[in-house]
Amino acid sequence: MQGSIIGTLFGLLSGAIAWLAARAFVAHHRDEAVDLAWLLEDARGALTPLGALFVAALALLGAFIGGRAAGTAEVVVALLASALYAAITVIDFRVRRIPNPLVVALLAVGALQMLWLGRPTLASAALGLLVGGGIFVLLALLRRGAMGAGDVKLAAAVGWLVGFPLALTALFWGIIAGGVAALVLLITRRAGRKDTMAYGPYLSLGGWLLHLAMLGLLPWGA
Repeated sequence: MQGSIIGTLFGLLSGAIAWLAARAFVAHHRDEAVDLAWLLEDARGALTPLGALFVAALALLGAFIGGRAAGTAEVVVALLASALYAAITVIDFRVRRIPNPLVVALLAVGALQMLWLGRPTLASAALGLLVGGGIFVLLALLRRGAMGAGDVKLAAAVGWLVGFPLALTALFWGIIAGGVAALVLLITRRAGRKDTMAYGPYLSLGGWLLHLAMLGLLPWGA
């Protein structure tokens, strides 16, 4: 019970900070915003319904994690990473950018995780970073314009956070999720074959799920 309360409070805090960061970045790049009224509201205003949902979701996630985590370290690390992934998702959907500071923050969470929890090992994290970044560099070269530098950096950060070989699984599911989303957009005619799409949200989804599993916070583990 105490863990759930701590998780809820930390989820509220991390969610609010992440939302404010996402809102500020989107507002700064408003001239580049993609018309996604069907999906996301404009991030202007004190707290839009999307913002309230964003913060509430992090609070609920915090309660869930707090109830399952073995200790405070897992709660803090999981919620910090979750908040960063959520902010990256909102920003990339809205302005097709993945801010470098958020990627650096993910790397910092990975370093904190290694120091506090001892996992993954430094060698595993470094290999995950190289493999994750390397795979997306190749994809970017093979399909010019399909992947941006932000996607490459995010893939590297995902690899750093979960280590090798989990990085491969995280990226696999991220690519699958992105492929399904692209297919839906084509079928619904919201995008054409030559249109680009935000890939960060799907990489974030794969990385987020594998990270929670690695920390033992999901029923099936990793």
